[in-house]
Amino acid sequence: CETGQMSMLFTCSASIGVMIEGARKSELEFTLAHNVQIREGSLFQVLVTGYNTRQKPVTTTGSEVDHWVFTTRRADSAKTILDEQRSVVGFRLLGVVFVNLISPNIQTVSTADNEVTIQIQLETEVDPAASLQIEYPMAFSEEAALEGATITTGDTFPRKVTIRHNDNIIEIETQDEALPRDTLLEFKVVVSNPSISPPPEENIWRFTTVYLDAPGGAEALDCNYDVPGFRIFGSFREPTPLMEPGIVSPGPNVENQVGVWFTLESGDLPYSL
Repeated sequence: CETGQMSMLFTCSASIGVMIEGARKSELEFTLAHNVQIREGSLFQVLVTGYNTRQKPVTTTGSEVDHWVFTTRRADSAKTILDEQRSVVGFRLLGVVFVNLISPNIQTVSTADNEVTIQIQLETEVDPAASLQIEYPMAFSEEAALEGATITTGDTFPRKVTIRHNDNIIEIETQDEALPRDTLLEFKVVVSNPSISPPPEENIWRFTTVYLDAPGGAEALDCNYDVPGFRIFGSFREPTPLMEPGIVSPGPNVENQVGVWFTLESGDLPYSL
């Protein structure tokens, strides 16, 4: 199994958007190859890579859209059912926090008090008590956290909010008013630019809305966990082209050597091929 092709053991087919018991569902089917069997009591584990649907499942009459059904069948023409487990609860899909804008006031390295404007829209209204949670790259929090970073909310936010800012985590909580859906929500946060822009895999912002008074405890409603952040840039200080000693002819068609001396404004550049 570790070195061979999986197709020698089984084949796989998928049907998407099939009407099953009054609801539009997807079906994944594995067909074992000849002389291949799954022994009784053994664990069969499979990792399926795919994409979540663009819309949340809509419940129809008599249908359990968030439930999975597992069935084993014979390969005969009747497809006789051998084992079956119905109503297996699946994972819950969240709505989307649409991020329209992350715009810094300053894009140079090693700068404190950089005010960043963020604009978002929610897919789901969050009843009070509600919380908007933001996590931004840790590299932008070091100086700002020490100096007491400030956060301000725009006119479309609830009038009375409680704001907490610890390291690179922001919580904006409202006890009396809902966080509205389909409304442009704007807020500003002061961060500190580091000496070099963080790599793309670390320069990620994450957003989550939470209904704090849900019957079963705090419940996440909308999220966006992969929002690229802004980049910052340094500059070359005092670039000065100079001719090497002994090379004094600036005339045309003459082989020459030119050295350039400069100072990088950003931090140490990591080595890469």
